[in-house]
Amino acid sequence: MSSVVWASEAVYLSIDPSRTTEPITVERLAERPLILPEARWGNADPTRRQLLERAQNAGVSLSPVVEVESPALALTLAARGVGDTVISLPLARSLGHLENLRWVSLDPPLPETFAFITRRDAHLSPATRVLMELATKHLGRLEVPPPR
Repeated sequence: MSSVVWASEAVYLSIDPSRTTEPITVERLAERPLILPEARWGNADPTRRQLLERAQNAGVSLSPVVEVESPALALTLAARGVGDTVISLPLARSLGHLENLRWVSLDPPLPETFAFITRRDAHLSPATRVLMELATKHLGRLEVPPPR
């Protein structure tokens, strides 16, 4: 069984306003200096996997200029002009980077869904239930900013 607890959109963020005038295709994304988070997960990261699948289908390659562990660091580097990144919009907002970075949707939009997956009729421990509740509350506090 799965229980969706949060859904959002991953967006393209750049300090350069000229790069965010219209939704960005994967072909154009392949030409940009990318900073990708979740280096430890590599291609197993769901967002990266979607981006790489789109790139492969379009016949292009995504080669990040920098790979970092956390979305916060990717956003910090993007805000310093090191490159551009693709991050969940509510996460970028909660980390305080929408004041410095411009953003646009990907074309087509890149959905992100967070869910808890459990076995049918599984008995979850009290600690697991509390962890799921805390994560759900935390994700619920990440507000989706209005479009620009």
